Amino acid sequence: MSGCNHRTDSYRRLLTELLKRHGPRHFNVKFWDGSELPAQTSSPEFTLVVKDAQFFTLLLSNPSSRTLGEAYVRNIFEIEGNLTAAISLGDVFIGGLRNSPGVFASLKLLLKKSLAGASIASHAFHPKQSQPGRERTKEAIAFHYDLPVEFWLLWLDPRLLYTCAYFPTPQASLADAQTAKLELICRKLGLRAGDELLDIGCGWGGLICYAAKHYGVKATGITLSRRQADYARELVARENLKEMCQVEISDFREMNGIEHYDKIAGVGVIEHVGEAQLDYFRRAWRLLRSGGHFLNQGITSTATEEIRPGESFIDTYIFPDARLVPISRTLTHAERAGFEVRDVESLREHYIRTSRLWREAIETRAREIEAVTSAMTVRIFRLYLAGFTSEFQRGRLNIYQTLLAKPAGGDSATPWIREAWSKTGVRET
Repeated sequence: MSGCNHRTDSYRRLLTELLKRHGPRHFNVKFWDGSELPAQTSSPEFTLVVKDAQFFTLLLSNPSSRTLGEAYVRNIFEIEGNLTAAISLGDVFIGGLRNSPGVFASLKLLLKKSLAGASIASHAFHPKQSQPGRERTKEAIAFHYDLPVEFWLLWLDPRLLYTCAYFPTPQASLADAQTAKLELICRKLGLRAGDELLDIGCGWGGLICYAAKHYGVKATGITLSRRQADYARELVARENLKEMCQVEISDFREMNGIEHYDKIAGVGVIEHVGEAQLDYFRRAWRLLRSGGHFLNQGITSTATEEIRPGESFIDTYIFPDARLVPISRTLTHAERAGFEVRDVESLREHYIRTSRLWREAIETRAREIEAVTSAMTVRIFRLYLAGFTSEFQRGRLNIYQTLLAKPAGGDSATPWIREAWSKTGVRET
């Protein structure tokens, strides 16, 4: 027993040394034997509960957000209190270990007998396709989006919109904000009765049904997820929109038609394109008729913030093969493809609130979600949404809605002022 206590004391001393480089500690630490490291501020934001010495073993074996995330998902440590505030520990541990050779060496000596084979990967993405390509993309999309629809119904809004909402007021409900987002997209695109709309990555069909019902367009939605396509087709049938909407399981990169659509929307798609953004915009350009518009919405990285070193938890467990780039690079690709950039709007604060409300809904329905998936799924989504809230709050990530035009003889067919878009309101379901 004395040996165990001595070892815990060693961990405590090394952890104190690691953390002191980052200013006064604003959180408590509890160890598996009941001992504690109290916060150095009067109002601690959370408590880090280290349940097993394996926490140190795993972190030392591979200091990365993936390792920290896996340790959380497997309940090797817990956060009591503000999980969003605790996300900053990623920088503390990953950067601290990589930049503190003395602490790193001491931990390695302490743990040398238990480092061999340290791994806890589970629920991770293990693609059959080793190289990037269309089949691998399909696998990656299915990995995340082909969870049972009952899972998504428990915490998304009634339309199952899994992209950033648009809040007319900070107090608006998630359902109203998602409806306002659809309305804003339709207004920015300038939809009119009879327009042919393509929704790339249509999800569960929310946008195509809304646009057909309220704007009289003929809408085509494409997705790589069979479960999404099946649900979207059922929604089209329930809404009596079969004459106006169709849903296809299709890869956008395989669509080779020319000027088939008056308007195109890509909401939450470009993150999955990776380094092929120029090809993405060129294909949209070819599919769009002259005088048409393309609304692209996607999450971006920030040019002034470095991505954490090491393997990524998000890449492994949530959005495999997704790659984020700064908005400046995206706009350059769009212009090189021929588009005129007409409007760029940051929705960063809207995403902070969206991700927070999603996580609150998951916490409220956690037991029901576990019943249709697993406790591990709940912890994966809880952590990822808290992480996104934190990263958007800090400005490390952003999200932009960009309106692109394919002018006809120089005419962009775009309003002179934004007022036409601002009165989004909330339409009846």
